[in-house]
Amino acid sequence: MKNVKWNLLILIVVVLMALTACSGQQPADQPNANDAEGPSEQQAETSPAAYPVTVTDVKGRSVTIEKEPESIVSLAPSNTETLFALGLGDKIVGVDEYSNYPEQANAIKKVGNFNGPNIELIAQLKPDLVVAGGYIQDEAIKKLEDLKILVISSEAAGLEELYQTIDVLGKATGTQQQAKQLVEKLKSNMKTIADKTASLDKPKVYFNVDINGFFTAGKGTFISELIAMAGGENVADDSEGYAQYSVEKIVEKNPDIIITTEHAGSPEDIKNVETLKSVNAVKNDKIYSLDADIVNRLGPRVDQALEQLARVIHPEIFE
Repeated sequence: MKNVKWNLLILIVVVLMALTACSGQQPADQPNANDAEGPSEQQAETSPAAYPVTVTDVKGRSVTIEKEPESIVSLAPSNTETLFALGLGDKIVGVDEYSNYPEQANAIKKVGNFNGPNIELIAQLKPDLVVAGGYIQDEAIKKLEDLKILVISSEAAGLEELYQTIDVLGKATGTQQQAKQLVEKLKSNMKTIADKTASLDKPKVYFNVDINGFFTAGKGTFISELIAMAGGENVADDSEGYAQYSVEKIVEKNPDIIITTEHAGSPEDIKNVETLKSVNAVKNDKIYSLDADIVNRLGPRVDQALEQLARVIHPEIFE
């Protein structure tokens, strides 16, 4: 349940305050992102001669890295996945409690939880670089900087910010080539699916972030971007960011499909909401539960998130 709280905190707080394999491309006729399931096994190819290097993170902070980082701390699951995908797994010395992918991340020292990063523990590790979790960790970033610990804020809110984050981390760690390949692979896999859904009918979709309060993903969220790429129409695009969406509005919009995640509210939970029994998705039993660790994390498995969404919105393109 803690893992879910982290996912929801990332989804809700980021938007309210500011409003995650480097292998080859997919064949154009195979809309399947499963080749991205695991991180790259290759070691990072660093370029010592490139240092010092200055990068600008997603918060607009200019950060200068004097030498190649040999020890890295990650404070968000999506960032941990990205570092592994860049071949930097052996350099990660600390992660947050919710970094559970790839499997190797579970064995790394935990330096933060739902209450935030453990600054004292991070300081003891003497990392060359900390990759923070964006807008929700402003106070932690300041404390780390006060301790002269180098910090990059890399929690993306949308697809373009994800690509920027990967590029920044590549430059900061000397893995520019891996970063370029990763971005190209993600864009290629996602374009394959988006091209196949572009001319299809667009069923109305409601994405359940949390049934307690009926939080959803509205306009400006990466989930809404993915729903559109998967060939659906997000009924909550009349709201901004991650926000509450009344049951009455769900009934009014009458979605054809409802998508949830395992702890945000099960299909049975949604079916049992009396007011929603008149909705097409409920009547036609089109309520689908997806993997929160994939669809709620904007990282190097975002192409898998798109595939999961497309498989329930337009399953025919996978036949």
